[in-house]
Amino acid sequence: NGWRIAIGDVSIAFLHAEWSNLKGEQMYLTPPAPQRDAMPKGTLWRVRKAVYGLCRSPQLWSEHFAREMAACGFVRCVAEPQLFRHVEGIAVVVTHVDDILLGTFEERLPEVLALVSKCFTMKWGSQ
Repeated sequence: NGWRIAIGDVSIAFLHAEWSNLKGEQMYLTPPAPQRDAMPKGTLWRVRKAVYGLCRSPQLWSEHFAREMAACGFVRCVAEPQLFRHVEGIAVVVTHVDDILLGTFEERLPEVLALVSKCFTMKWGSQ
């Protein structure tokens, strides 16, 4: 039917999302070994982004992704929250964490890839 598929990966996905806590609490982490050794003993880093390995990070990333997709003209499916369709009907996107499967008309592919790439740092596979 003239549709093309593109597969992409959002680079450092979780770090796009801001850290937030429902209770307004702050989170602190011990710096990794190379940095910790060069800092005063007891130094902690305040978490400002959804760091890999924290329980809330996947949820924060998913919420951030949905907001950014909405800003790009995509609507989230109520029945399947990892499915998005463009309001003009030119594309659909399915996600799994930071992996994206995008389908669109062949002639619109460069335009839609550019649109999604404005929101996120993307690594697109072969189309």
